[in-house]
Amino acid sequence: MYCDIFGCPYEEYHIADAELPEGVKYSEYATIGYYNQIAEQLESLEDYEKEQLEAYMEATGYDFDYCLDHYENSIYYPGYSLDDVAQEEYDNMLPANAPEFLTRYFDFEAFARDLGYDGYTEVSNGVIYTY
Repeated sequence: MYCDIFGCPYEEYHIADAELPEGVKYSEYATIGYYNQIAEQLESLEDYEKEQLEAYMEATGYDFDYCLDHYENSIYYPGYSLDDVAQEEYDNMLPANAPEFLTRYFDFEAFARDLGYDGYTEVSNGVIYTY
């Protein structure tokens, strides 16, 4: 490597180990700038967005970079189960003056199962709908 009195034009580093967020793959060939960029991107997110990103990664199985670019294409229900989402969606479908007895005729378990077929995924910290 050519160096002069002003220093070297570039330096090489070998990163032997790193504590990385879930889903970020370690590479000994990645640059420090790459890992700093990831840290800056994560610092710019609100806690809710970080949870949504984590849920999106768990539901889709894509890598961190892809998920960071696409996690906003989802609806996140923190702390919910599919049954909870089914109940909430049912409540949102009914008009405000609907009689209470209609609930007896609705199959929430089947509706929750069908939500799972339609893009809703139950993850460790809630439910996420990806579109």
